[in-house]
Order: sequence, then C-alpha cells, then structure tokens
Amino acid sequence: MLPLLRRRLRYMLLIGAVFMMTITALPVLADCTTVTNEFGGLDYTCTGDTLGVINGTPQIDRITNYGYISGYVWSGGFRSIPSPDIIINNGTIGDGEINVETGDDDDAIWGSAGSDTIINNGVIVGGALGAMFGDGLLAYVADSDLIINNGTTYGDIIGDLQARGHDTIIINGTVNGSVYGDFSPFSKGFTSLELQNAGGNDIVILRDGAHITGIIDGNPGTDILRFEFAANSQQEYDALSAAISAASPSSGSLVFRGRTFTWVNFEVLENNVAWTPEGSPTNTPTNTPTNTPVPPTNTPTNTPTNTPVPPTNTPVPTDTPTNTPVPTDTPTNTPVPTEGPTNTPIPTDTPTNTPIPTDTPTNTPVPPTNTPVPTDTPTNTPVPTNTPTDTPASGTVTIQITAPGDDVNEDGTSYFPSYQGVFVGTGGNPSASYLGLRFNNLAIPQGATITSARLEFYSPTSQWIALNFQIAADASDNSAPFTASSKPSQRPLTAAVANHASSVSWNANVWYTLQDVTAVVQEIVSRPGWQSGSSLSLIARGTGGAPWARKLTWAFEGNPAFTPRLVITYTQ
Repeated sequence: MLPLLRRRLRYMLLIGAVFMMTITALPVLADCTTVTNEFGGLDYTCTGDTLGVINGTPQIDRITNYGYISGYVWSGGFRSIPSPDIIINNGTIGDGEINVETGDDDDAIWGSAGSDTIINNGVIVGGALGAMFGDGLLAYVADSDLIINNGTTYGDIIGDLQARGHDTIIINGTVNGSVYGDFSPFSKGFTSLELQNAGGNDIVILRDGAHITGIIDGNPGTDILRFEFAANSQQEYDALSAAISAASPSSGSLVFRGRTFTWVNFEVLENNVAWTPEGSPTNTPTNTPTNTPVPPTNTPTNTPTNTPVPPTNTPVPTDTPTNTPVPTDTPTNTPVPTEGPTNTPIPTDTPTNTPIPTDTPTNTPVPPTNTPVPTDTPTNTPVPTNTPTDTPASGTVTIQITAPGDDVNEDGTSYFPSYQGVFVGTGGNPSASYLGLRFNNLAIPQGATITSARLEFYSPTSQWIALNFQIAADASDNSAPFTASSKPSQRPLTAAVANHASSVSWNANVWYTLQDVTAVVQEIVSRPGWQSGSSLSLIARGTGGAPWARKLTWAFEGNPAFTPRLVITYTQ
C-alpha cells in the first residue's frame, strides 16, 4: 500500500475539483437504480453487474450493492458539507484493475465528510490504498464513522485517511491486510497544511469471525482495542482474559483459535470476552445496544422498499474453519442474518447518530467476482489423448477441479470462464443459468459399478437461499474443455439426471454435499468408449423461477484448495 500512497494522494488532490463538479450528475449504470430520498440525496441500489464507479451527492445518500461493481463506491460528500451516508455492500466491489474513469487503482468503499455508516457483508477487492475508508482526502471535518466488516476485504480498512475523526471499526470477517484507526499522510512525510491533522480517538472491536492478516494500528489519538470474543469454555475464557490482562496496549499480540492478532499504538485494551456457563443467565449488560447503534430520528432507517432485493453474497476467502458445521440435510426455517454490530456500547466521545438500516439482507449470493467482462474468444484448448491408467478393482476416488476454465458459469448470453467464484442455481436469467464442472483424469475403469457418487461444495461464507437445479453430464467418452464456442449449455447431456431442491443454511468454511449423482456418473463410465483417465463434466442448470437464487463456492482461480469435488465409490 505505502509505495503507491504518495501518487494516490497527489492524484486525489488534483481530481478533487472534478469530483465537486460531477457528483450531482451520476452516470447511468446497468442494473442500478436511483431514487431521490427525503433528504435530497439518492437511494442507490445495484443488483447486477455495474462496470464503473458510483459517486454519491453532497446530501444524505443510501448506497446498497447486491451485485458486482467493478470500480469504487464513494458517498460523495466533501469538505464542509457533512452528511451521514450509508453504504452497504452485500455483493462484490472492485476488480483489481486500473479504473477506466480515474486511471488509478482506487477500488474501495470511500466514506466522506459526515458520520457515515459503511458495512461490508460481501467482498471488496481494494486498490492501492485499501478497501474501506471512513473518510478520504475530500473530507475536512471531524466526524465519527462506523465501519463494519462481516465479509472479506482484499486491502486495508482505515477509519480516516487524514486522521481526523473518532471512528468505530468492528471486525467480524476477514481482512486481507491491516486495520488502521487513522492513517495520517503527514506521518508519512506529506507536509501540505491541509494534511497536518491530529489523530482521532478510535475504537477497534474484534469479534469471533475476525481474521486479520496484517496489523491493527490505532495510530495517533487515544485509541481502544476491544476484544469481544465468545469463549467456548471456562478454560478458554480464563486464558483469553489472562492474555489480555498481561498484554501492553502499545504493542502486543494474542492468539484466538489459531488466529494471531497483532497490534500497535493503542492506549487501552478492553476485555469484553464473554462466557456463559450452561444454565446461567447471560452476563451481557442490559443497557448495551442489542442490535445496531440507534440512528437519529431524522435519519432514514430503512432501505428503499420499491427496489427489488435479489439474493447476495460472494465467496469469502478465509483459512479459519468454522467450529460447528451445519449438516446439509438440516432444513432452516428462517434466513441466517449476518451479524451486525451487537453488544457494543459506544463510548461517550463517539456520537451514536450514525444511520443504520434495519432490514439489510446479508446471506444471499452475488454474481461471480473480481474479473472484467469476459470475452467470447474461444480458447481452442486441445483435448488430450488419454492413456488408459491402471485402476484397482474397487475403491473411492476424490477429485477436484484442477485447472482454470474447468469451472465456468453461463447466465443468459454471458459466459464466465475465469471468475474467482462459481455459482449453482439461477443468475439474472433464471431460464438460462448453467454451471459446468470438468473433472480430469478420473481413474475409474470402464464398466465399473458406481455404488455412490456425490458432488461436494465448500461454502466460503454463510449463505441461505432456496436452491433448485438439475445435474446431468456431458454425454461424451472424454469431455472436452469448456470454451466460448463449446459452453455447458451447448453440450449433449446424459439421459440420467439428478434434480435438487433445498432451502437450508450453510455455514462459512464448511464442506457440504450438494447432490448425489450416482446414476449420472454410472451412465458415463458405462459408455463403451470410456477409459480410465478420461475427463467427465457435470452440468447443472438452474430450474428455479426466481433470479439470483444460487449458492457460491470457490473457482480454481480463486482458491484451488476449495474447488468443487466429486467423490465416487465403485466396484469392478
């Protein structure tokens, strides 16, 4: 981040005037709607792919993303026009590319002047500076922002880039980077009078789902690092409490369930670790807010009701397994909401008048992520000639996707061969949503009896949605690679199919059996031309009538260790 900081700061100062002239004229973006709200600002809702940026207005804006935005999202207020804006990401923001609008690597959520609320329940692929900012360079007033990360960021989370406000940062997801209360350009050698700001008094709160790969830095000011973990036992509670008590606020580290949290530049460490013995009343103070900070009466508390809300969520990378897997056959009657800021008393020097929406959906999938618009250029990958391999008379074979382009999606006329995640179910076009999975070098002899075969998905995030699809296989002795001219929808299919219908909750970081495909695999290996070592492709077509009814998992490009896998048991 630091090598590009100077260039980025100079760039933002130069374009400040451009932003001031253009923020009231929003670009027309696909799959996004804007409605003027009661404060003269905009309620901005995106539900599909938006290949551009979003600039808010100087008034109070509510910006909600349920889809994919390739550029940055900025609430738009500047300098002496503070407005308490709300930005909620339930999908994906950023693509890791240089922004065509700005010519810079600035993908992120940017707050502005005013006490903003910024919530990430999905994925943010940040640019050179970071992924989430309470304020950027055009905010010259001291404010109190609330930043909540329940999802995943690729990049730092920063309360204030100019070190002015008194911010609260709650981490209950994955940060591939560091967390800063303030990040003062002056402390890095920038001497402009506008950038010589004092540090804010910030609070950083760590909860059970927190995973931070970098450091936690309070920076200038009187800062608090608060631990709000929930212990599983008296022993864990005692160990955490002892570690926090013995640690120094100025510099230290703590290990919680295999995750190491390292911090510097704090003045206070607060132990809010909880443990309730079975049968005992909770020790949570009754005067602690139980949901989200209470917004002022003149601030909107609901997202627009006249905008359709599609399902969301995006694969969220994390190497921390969930402790209690949810069985795949356990129905869930109600959606599992993403945890908001709970049980966190706001200190007296942090205003509580940050508007928080009360009905934000958090557990639904989003379109595949982090890739520019795919092209339709055929890859012309040759099909290798298979050499029969020696296989045992019986056994169990587990095979995963092992190459880019072997896990692809189609959504209507769009073809997505290289996203970091793939979905099963329906996309924006319910009647033409496909998933193609090509498994290579399948060591099962021709004519073997398939006693069981199941397709397994790894859930990278908590997700709940009613799911309907049908799985068949490419009716081929050796399935060819997917290309733009040979998509899943263009393949001949087996007569055997497997129909799926479910409405269950998936926990983050857990493998789930998606569907039994025994009959489908049996038809392929019974083909006279099948040879051990051939490739087999499963093709799932969404059959639900609603758009965006889907669940997501990693693609090979995103995390090869957690791509879909096929587990087959056979006898010969």
